[in-house]
Parts: sequence; C-alpha cells; structure tokens
Amino acid sequence: MKIIFLPFGFLYVLVNFIRRKMYKAGIFKSVAFKCPVISVGNLTMGGSGKTPFCIYLAKLLEDKGKKTAIVLRGYKRKSKGAILVKKQHTAEEVGDEAIIYKRHLESPIVVAEKREEALKVFEEPLDVIILDDGFQHLRVKRKIDIVLVDGSNLKDLLPYPLGRLREPLSSLKNASLIAFTKSDEEKVPQKLEKYVGKIPTIYVDFDWDETLLPFNIPLSDLTQKRVLLLLGIGNPQFFVKQAENKNINIVEKIILKDHAYPNEKTSKKVLELFEDKKCDYILTTEKDYIKWFEVKEIAQKLLYPQIVLKLKDREKNFEKIFSDILK
Repeated sequence: MKIIFLPFGFLYVLVNFIRRKMYKAGIFKSVAFKCPVISVGNLTMGGSGKTPFCIYLAKLLEDKGKKTAIVLRGYKRKSKGAILVKKQHTAEEVGDEAIIYKRHLESPIVVAEKREEALKVFEEPLDVIILDDGFQHLRVKRKIDIVLVDGSNLKDLLPYPLGRLREPLSSLKNASLIAFTKSDEEKVPQKLEKYVGKIPTIYVDFDWDETLLPFNIPLSDLTQKRVLLLLGIGNPQFFVKQAENKNINIVEKIILKDHAYPNEKTSKKVLELFEDKKCDYILTTEKDYIKWFEVKEIAQKLLYPQIVLKLKDREKNFEKIFSDILK
C-alpha cells in the first residue's frame, strides 16, 4: 500500500529541496533575530532525540549564565499564534514537547507556527535562542545548524512513506554539526559518508536513570513485575529495545502514533489490557506521561524513566562549534 503513495513522498522531498535552494538564492527571505540562533533539527519525521538534546544544550547555556530561550512549533496543540509557555499550560494548549521543556528548564519557552513571531512575546533580552526542529524552518536565520541523525534506524532514511525523510540526504551538507544519536558505534555510517564529508560530528547516547518517576521506583524492581508498555513516540522500537536490555518484564505493548493523545477508546483498551494481563505498572516516556496522567484511572499506574544524555566527542567538535557562544 505504501508503494502507491511513494511518488507523493518523492514530491514532498523534492519540494523541500527546491525550497532550500530558493532561500539560498535569496528568492525567499529569512528573518534575523537580534541574538544568535542555534537550530536543532533532523532530516526525518521525529524519533532522533531532539527534545533531550535541546534540554542538554539549554542547561549548558543556562549554566554559563546565558539568557536562553527555546522556540518551537508546538505540534498538535489546539491553540494558535505565538504563546509564552506558563507552568499552568497543558499539553493540549501548547504541545507535549513545550511542557517537557518547561518542566526541565528555567529558560522561557515559546510556541509559534511562524517562529519569527516568537520575538513579540519575549519579556526580556536574550543571549541565544534554540530553534527546536529548525532545520527545515528556513524563515529564521541561524548561526549554528545542528542536525540529529537517528543511528538506530538508518533503514528509515528513505522518502516518506517508505521511510521518514523530509528532504534528501544531500541536505546534510548544510549542517554546522551532525549529531549521530542512538548509534552502536562512534563512526559515520557507511551509507552517509559521502554526504557528511568533513562536517564535524558528535555521537549522543540516551540512557535511563536508575530510578523511575514519578514514584521513585528502582528500575531493577521492574524485572520482577508485570509491565505494560504504552508509547506514542517517533521511534518506539528504540525505547522497547532499551527496556528489554534492562530486563524489564514486558507482558504487553501498546504502540500509538507519535504525539498521540488519550481518548476514551484508547483509555479503555489500556485499562482492559492492564487488568487482563495482571500488570503491576504501565511504563511510558515522559512525553506520554504528561498526557496520560490526566486520565485518573491510569495516572497511579504510570512510570517513566528520566533520560540521561551522554555526549561522545573525542575531537572536541561540540566545544569548537560553541566556543564563541559559550564565552
């Protein structure tokens, strides 16, 4: 069935390719912010670890005393326009990723379909702005373009719907830094060598803290418990693999679409499976947790791991790229 839609996938990739060329030629104009902009994006439709990477980067900048902000679209939110995210906002109002940023950071977070409109709602001058999912958002000029590549799922580097590519692999040449995430090896995959060339690279791994939130349950306890997995993320296979590698006793899995929200039908299915399989816990991600804890019957059963990011950079490429901004 996917083959039928393949021409549309190639058309989608082609349109993004032509659009990038038109920005480079100056036919389409970009907007410059008053402070440096760091874009963190990818070539694919989610699942590369962009959110934890942006949190890592923002905390690094915060620790250096830099007034930092994150600007993102706020995917699947019900609101419109530019909104400065507050603690009382819900995922439905501003998007699940914005809520996660607000939970982890002191920096202001703004959601805006047109990222340049974020400038209207900032309440104070900034030293640096992180543009979440900015690689294709060429309307905003950036000082640094970081592209994340999911090293655990290279077979998906095909045009949608056969894969998850948004634009050609050749677009990697526009990156200032390429971060290979979730890779087993610290080297550029052979199929990408000609596209990466001499662009600086780093390698990023995502592990779990030994205590599961929000109830501070030791991770090791789940080897003896019956666990239902509930996932609505871009690359659920990687989470499943991590859970299996940690010997978690998974008795059933519910895999939903990326950014999926609870509804009556799905909630009923989750509760029925939980009872039928005699489960002790529901293991999910933080992105899923902030939506599912709103369902009272499910909230007390939920656990999620805190992500621990490990940066591998033997050639100090990350440090070199950020030397000016971190001064």
